[in-house]
Amino acid sequence: MGGGGTYGPLLRTTDGGEQWSSLGYTPSLLTHLRFTSLDKGWAATGSGAVLRTSNAAASWDSSFQWPLEFDEDVWVPPGPIVGLSVVDSTTAYLIGERRFRRGFPGMGNIIARTTNSGAVWDTVRINFPGSVTDIAFINKSRGWYLTDSATVFGTTDGGGTWRREFGPIPTSAVLLRDLYTVAPTHAWAVGDRGLLVRTTNAGTTWVESTIDSGVDFQSIVFVDHLVGWCGGSYGEIFRTNDGGVTWTRLSRGAPHYFRAVEFLTPQKGWAASGWIEDVRLYRTTDVGLSWSPQLSATGGYFGDIEMIDTLLGWAVGSIASPFKLFKTTNAGDTWQPQPLTLGTSVQGVVFADARHGWIYGDDVGSPGPEYQVVHRTTNGGQTWSAVVLHTNAFTPTVLDFAALDSPTAWCVSQRGVYRTLDGGESWHMIFHDSSLAYKTSITFIDASHGWIAGADRGLVLHTTDGGISWRRQASGTNMQLECIRFADTRRG
Repeated sequence: MGGGGTYGPLLRTTDGGEQWSSLGYTPSLLTHLRFTSLDKGWAATGSGAVLRTSNAAASWDSSFQWPLEFDEDVWVPPGPIVGLSVVDSTTAYLIGERRFRRGFPGMGNIIARTTNSGAVWDTVRINFPGSVTDIAFINKSRGWYLTDSATVFGTTDGGGTWRREFGPIPTSAVLLRDLYTVAPTHAWAVGDRGLLVRTTNAGTTWVESTIDSGVDFQSIVFVDHLVGWCGGSYGEIFRTNDGGVTWTRLSRGAPHYFRAVEFLTPQKGWAASGWIEDVRLYRTTDVGLSWSPQLSATGGYFGDIEMIDTLLGWAVGSIASPFKLFKTTNAGDTWQPQPLTLGTSVQGVVFADARHGWIYGDDVGSPGPEYQVVHRTTNGGQTWSAVVLHTNAFTPTVLDFAALDSPTAWCVSQRGVYRTLDGGESWHMIFHDSSLAYKTSITFIDASHGWIAGADRGLVLHTTDGGISWRRQASGTNMQLECIRFADTRRG
């Protein structure tokens, strides 16, 4: 059993994935997770440690840590462990990068082995070339590791000697990233451009194929020599029932970094996206199965989209353009830039109806004291006016906004909760959190009942008096929460 991830939470299922329970935050950034039984498991970290658990991850102890090194009294930090292969309860291999002292300049690769459950680790190979990505063993003698240019190196003596068994593929961008084995003869590795290499005879021969050239695969796993799955960078999932000869797509994934999604019918939706090259507004007409771009920009991101009906909508972005606000009157077929000066930290746009709307997350005053402002319109965006929320210097950014109707709205920042009862002409802080717990989202269903979500150990706050006082609720998670919405007092 295996997998990996970054900082928590660590999740466990005992019913085949129907339900998941949280075991709390992981102790470090995990690069690999391997369990040999329901209770006993190993984890590798990005800081160069191997951790073990014997109580189903209730607690962890350190099995291995790169030894500290000093170069003229300067600490040389360890490198990450990029691969971990657990053969049985006593034997495991790891591969990673180690930054060496002056005698071994720069970064060098290391393969280490334990035969006594991690009490002692021996170096079996050191300072060899290539950018290593994973390691896997079928038994105590036969194993492989992956390096750049889609190359597979194998050993038949437990790591004493190694030889190249597959590759390199000369195209420089191709990379094998994850390796999985099923004893005694089968192994598979996946990587960029849909690349799959596999062996059915313990590495005597390797077969190269392409699952989908448009997918960069991150991981692969098998339950036996026939049935397996592999996953891509954007959530694509494929399954095989014949050992990797043919594959069926189970999930299309989404090659977009959606920051906001808006649906007005079960079929029709719009999305705001932004990350590196994917700075666009999208539309779907098939329940979100496919998305077509409508407006593209460069740099930054589109932060929010608000459709008032199936034709009229607004979008805002912190993008590398003089225009940050856009309007559509034809369902997004075209978007018109609006001549409104906005800063570079705009978070969102909200409309109570076709005439009354607000833009939040902007600030004025830079490079002097920065004051958060809310821009408001009462005539459908023909004109906008800016209202300063608070005159304290460097007021935290407004991250979310809840509009009940045209006169009543709330917004939330790390400092607290602000409310307007006159359509945004004036704002008053009605709640100040002295602990400054990081709050990310706010929602109201009527003038009294509202909720806040945040990053402080699964923060959820509830109010019954319009936001004057708040009581913490048990969210059931320690995860950072990004958004909260309620339909009524019970469903959210």
